[in-house]
Amino acid sequence: MQNKINKKISKKLASYNEDSKVKIRVRKLKTKYSAYLDYRKKGKRERKYFGFYLTGLEKDWSSDLKLLKRINELKREEVEKLKLNSNQYSLNSNKLDANFVEYFKVLADKYDGNTKRNWNSVYTHLSRFSNGIMKFSDINEIF
Repeated sequence: MQNKINKKISKKLASYNEDSKVKIRVRKLKTKYSAYLDYRKKGKRERKYFGFYLTGLEKDWSSDLKLLKRINELKREEVEKLKLNSNQYSLNSNKLDANFVEYFKVLADKYDGNTKRNWNSVYTHLSRFSNGIMKFSDINEIF
């Protein structure tokens, strides 16, 4: 369907989708195009719709481009969530059982001055909240 949409929009979509596993796609409806994200999660195809619609008309290309920029921002946020949920931060299954509170303390000790005080304050609250024990696997959006 993208070949029927405005060429400027198609180019912008191609640039946003370059080198990314999460793609912005458009689906032709009767009078407009629905924009959504398309990606694979644990081998299954996932689509996330935002309720944004492009006209695809040459005369409206600037408003469509603004909308695409907003969708691209949402795409970046979604990519970050997917990275956290898929353990792309070098956390293999062995490390998921490690104590996050201890790890946080080691990081806090690397800083000096006000930064160290801020990190130690967060460490104190985290330690009290978790009684000093929290696995990496316990950290999620709800936490």
